[in-house]
Amino acid sequence: METTYNIFLDDNRQPIDAYKYTKQIEYKNFYWNIVDSYDSFVDLFTKKIMENELPRIVSFDHDLATEHYLVAAKNLLNSFDESSVKIPTGWHALLWMLNTYAANDIKLPHIMFHTKNPAGLKNMQALIDQYENNRKNKWTI
Repeated sequence: METTYNIFLDDNRQPIDAYKYTKQIEYKNFYWNIVDSYDSFVDLFTKKIMENELPRIVSFDHDLATEHYLVAAKNLLNSFDESSVKIPTGWHALLWMLNTYAANDIKLPHIMFHTKNPAGLKNMQALIDQYENNRKNKWTI
């Protein structure tokens, strides 16, 4: 499979917006396929796999719906219970992607985070850490 595209998952920002607060040049200099929900993320990813393509870079926002902002505000951004939401977050999209890569024994793309939710970022980073720590064994979550 070839790595041919980049994915930017966010419900209302554009890559240039992420560049403005992260100063990560990738957001400014690369072309991004922008998706705004878990479903559109999975749809694009699946379509591209069928075309024998994988992403080079994937950038994740955490909060993808009003429900997520409310949960984050309620917890003062200190914690975010991923099981407490009805609409999947960026964490769920990341989990789906990790499971897909593990099932097919594929090396992960470069993963970036542009979320402004510190608890969501912590959850997504913990998921990556768990994946990296368990990839030699059978990855399960």
